[in-house]
Amino acid sequence: MPSVRPVAGALRLHSRILDAAPYAATASASKVRSAGLLGLHASDASVQFQGVLQTKYIVTEAAEIENHDFETGDLTGWKVVRGDACTDAHVSEATGYWGGPFGQQGNSHLWGAAVPPYDALTGELHSSYFKLGGSGEINLMIGGGNDIATRYKNGF
Repeated sequence: MPSVRPVAGALRLHSRILDAAPYAATASASKVRSAGLLGLHASDASVQFQGVLQTKYIVTEAAEIENHDFETGDLTGWKVVRGDACTDAHVSEATGYWGGPFGQQGNSHLWGAAVPPYDALTGELHSSYFKLGGSGEINLMIGGGNDIATRYKNGF
């Protein structure tokens, strides 16, 4: 399994241990292919990583990852799985909020609290699959709601 740990406000994924071949006899590993392919799933203000489900080999280049940064101003290239916090209305060009600047890259970003009822919304959004290059590490900048009683983080 890949390991995820907080790194200076971001997450770093270490994918060097994704080879499931030695565990192919187990039920969980037999459903997974390694080859360093991952899907990014943003769910209820958390980020989860899972191995690519058993399928044909996915060939992709960085240029083929559609709208990885929401710069189209909508959810083009993303799949809304469930919930109501991930709509085109939640893609925002706002640069800050009552607590300070967002610090996003580019003009647009996904802001779950952009429309009422703000932090009460939840949802799950899937990117397209992509192949990690270089060292196999990925850095993510994520945020969550301001209500500590309802904030949920998985995998940290």
